[in-house]
Amino acid sequence: MTSRALLSQAALRERLRQLDHGELRSSGYWLTNFLMVISTVLGVYLAAKVGLQQAITFDEISDLKYSYNLQTALADELAENATVLRQYNSSYLSRALPQEELLRNNPGISHFVWDTMKSSPQSLETPGYFLNEIQRFYRASQRIITARERHQYSALQASQLLTEQLDYLEHQVLPRLRNNIARLRQTLEALDVQVAEEIQHAP
Repeated sequence: MTSRALLSQAALRERLRQLDHGELRSSGYWLTNFLMVISTVLGVYLAAKVGLQQAITFDEISDLKYSYNLQTALADELAENATVLRQYNSSYLSRALPQEELLRNNPGISHFVWDTMKSSPQSLETPGYFLNEIQRFYRASQRIITARERHQYSALQASQLLTEQLDYLEHQVLPRLRNNIARLRQTLEALDVQVAEEIQHAP
């Protein structure tokens, strides 16, 4: 190795020895703090995202459970009303009775659940098919009973019309409603949510 090369290496080592490393230490400090800030912001973002997802999931489960309970209560009320109307049809509507006796024995079926649904915005979670069919059933049944009480229908005619309404409710609407309730129940059970048993009524 030449003397010039040796001098150059010695000069380089001396230059490095004299170099102030404060700037390097300062840069490392700011880089460390920058990474800490980024990690904190990322952690807060991920935590907020998880919290939001949990809140959305909770709301969805609450809506599903409300729909399940509402539709179960509605199905129970419909089944009970169908039983009452069949008994009324057999005992009074189908018989040639005076107006006073028909009025005195008006079935006066319960509409508690149905009326409650009218003031609840969450009732719109119930499929429109059921809302429309149930409303139609109640209107048609009341119209038949009122017409019979006014002797606008004969006993036979009124009885046949009411039987048609009840058959459609029990053989078409209620089975579909219970199937929908069963699907809601399966969804809730898959999410480990306990739900009340549906009351089954004999047709």
